[in-house]
Amino acid sequence: MKSKILILGSSGFVGGEILKYFSNKNIIVSYFVRGSEKYNSDFNSKKIKNLIFKNDIIINCVGENNFKRNLYLSNYIFVKKIVDVIKLSKKKKFLIHISSAAVYGKYFHKKNSIINIDSVPEPISYYAKTKLKADNYIIDNQCNSFNFSIIRPSQVIGKQMKAIGFLNLVQFIKLKLFFFIDNLDSIRNYVIIDDLCNIVFQICKNKKLFKNKIYIVSRYSKLINIVLYIKKKLNLFFYPNLVFPKNLVLIIVKIIIFFKKDFIVKKGIIEGLSTSAKIKSNINEIIKIRYKNIYSYLNHIIK
Repeated sequence: MKSKILILGSSGFVGGEILKYFSNKNIIVSYFVRGSEKYNSDFNSKKIKNLIFKNDIIINCVGENNFKRNLYLSNYIFVKKIVDVIKLSKKKKFLIHISSAAVYGKYFHKKNSIINIDSVPEPISYYAKTKLKADNYIIDNQCNSFNFSIIRPSQVIGKQMKAIGFLNLVQFIKLKLFFFIDNLDSIRNYVIIDDLCNIVFQICKNKKLFKNKIYIVSRYSKLINIVLYIKKKLNLFFYPNLVFPKNLVLIIVKIIIFFKKDFIVKKGIIEGLSTSAKIKSNINEIIKIRYKNIYSYLNHIIK
């Protein structure tokens, strides 16, 4: 690969896996580690600027989803400053920005909705709003010397991360406490980290094919199929599939949280287990990606 590549956020799960993927292909990349300098401090440091100036492709994996006070700074301000520095460079740059399918948040509350590249983003959470704001800044600042690809993956899962939703699902099934909410038609949208790394690699190899586009990256499985697979692995053949009304579950959980603040089941988890929205990828229109299913990951976390 002739292009010089920089990975921002290589200490995180996605950035670290992309770095490892490129290293396994003997591709030398530069990277910026979270611990070496605070992202949200003085961005005028020569270190970050020099890294951006020296490289042709910048892969931004920096993002915050846990600490609300850092969402705006990490998800938007940092991206804005990246773009501003890129535009100062005399060399042509290509930015691959890892965003999120969470920008389509409102669709997850609509029964049997289909999320695709034609769906107008309607974020609900503050996290998704900061992600969309960054996406729009990138799009608005595109110019002859600056091209981009924005990737909006659904939940990214892999062996090196703790996908709390799936871990809790396994534990609740193991304890025979799991039940379906509202119906048996719920959908789980996800992307295996290996597939996301491969897509980023393909974009780096063929920048012209992907320039100035937004790509949704995801596959989906029926929750009941995931549950049945876990039950089979745990030898729970006689554990029935129970269904409870969503409103009743929300009331019960609210009462429990009132007395036990650290209760692991939150409103967001219930919403996630009851959604029937399907996310459809559009990157397959350019390259053929045979997305991996979730079962290899389930085998890893079922003990």
